[in-house]
Amino acid sequence: MSDKVPNNESVVLNHLLEVEQNAQALVLDAQNEADKRISSAKSSADAKFKEFFEKIIAENEQMYEKSIETIKSKSESAVKEFKERILRSEKTVGEFDSCLDKILFA
Repeated sequence: MSDKVPNNESVVLNHLLEVEQNAQALVLDAQNEADKRISSAKSSADAKFKEFFEKIIAENEQMYEKSIETIKSKSESAVKEFKERILRSEKTVGEFDSCLDKILFA
């Protein structure tokens, strides 16, 4: 009769092994879900970072182009003003020749 009735220890051990297998399956499922969520969050964060980064780059490029135009305009204006001032100035060839004579032949 003892052959037909399972041993209580065997039943308990088998039940514990079954519970452990179920727990292992739950842990594996939880790890897979966590990996999916982490991957999704990383993808989302990367997309937001890329969008923000590209926005900053675009703003900096606009500021750069604006600065270049401003500097170019100021430079052209300064050169034009300098040329006009030179053209308006009196030419003193005699004084220039006298100055060169003093410097070179003194």
